[in-house]
Amino acid sequence: MAMDPYADKCYSPANLNTIMMLLYLNNPSSVNRLKIFKEFTLKQDTLESVNLYKNLYKSDNNQQVNCMKLANKMYLPQSVKLSPYFIEQCQKFKINYKELIDQFDENENVNQKINQWIASKTNQQISIINSIKPKLVIVNAMCFNSEFVEPFYINEMTKDYFYPVNGNKRKVVMLNQIVEAPFVSCRGSIQIRLKYQLKQSYLIIVIPHEKEPFTFKINKILQNLEKADKYKITLAIPKFYASCSLNFKKIFKSLEVSEILTMDIAEYKVQNYLKTCIHHSVCISIAESEKKKNVQDKNYENREKLKKINLTINRSFYAIVMKNKNIICLSYIHSPKTY
Repeated sequence: MAMDPYADKCYSPANLNTIMMLLYLNNPSSVNRLKIFKEFTLKQDTLESVNLYKNLYKSDNNQQVNCMKLANKMYLPQSVKLSPYFIEQCQKFKINYKELIDQFDENENVNQKINQWIASKTNQQISIINSIKPKLVIVNAMCFNSEFVEPFYINEMTKDYFYPVNGNKRKVVMLNQIVEAPFVSCRGSIQIRLKYQLKQSYLIIVIPHEKEPFTFKINKILQNLEKADKYKITLAIPKFYASCSLNFKKIFKSLEVSEILTMDIAEYKVQNYLKTCIHHSVCISIAESEKKKNVQDKNYENREKLKKINLTINRSFYAIVMKNKNIICLSYIHSPKTY
């Protein structure tokens, strides 16, 4: 049996998520969305290994593509490979992923092509998706940097989200893809989606070991929500962080923290909220910055261990997302491109 040439190429996470959406729309009950999602958006799209980058970032003429600096800057790699399981699911549900992938050239039209292709195949389903009122909103603010705080504006024709950066327009594709719920990729101000949906909210903040930058970012997020919104704030921290010397209560005193829980207990509480759906909820997962500080900094001595713990945090919360269909997830899951 001849090898599938598509399986050896690299594709952007946005493309893979587009196809995942189509798998779901064809047969939502039979596709192992959690398995697919972990394969593409968590396992390979997070900065786990430099060796992984070196294997992925090769052009068609086998020249090494210098994406390392870009990947480190953006926190996520630009492309991943197809897996046998992914191809098998596409074939099973008659998704012509080759037709879709063939359109994805690394040029200025890639996102437009994605939108056109999605619209031609899934117009009716997307309108249904957009009408869903979520019971839980999860925001991954891993790249919430101060330079990206300016509000989005929306292109109503394509439903793309933009934000200004240093006079240039950067574009984040609106991912209408579904795993168990619609996903929207976003950075910066999040009030467009949240302020109309949340009244009384249970806010869980997953924090890393860094202090001031994330205090600022969390405050910025809260400022963008309507002042009338009320939050019970929980800090969810890994057990490893609980043994660190950081005084979390002092750092987040301005947020009037209600409680500090370790990650496993916080996850259990979130699952209970999913079952009862008493509150609208927001979970803000803030991953550690890849901008390295002084190596001698004692808080960075176990950086590799912290990184692995961070992956566990994100996987845990995304696993929770999979269990409820009335969830909308605002998640920065792939690197934007500059146009």
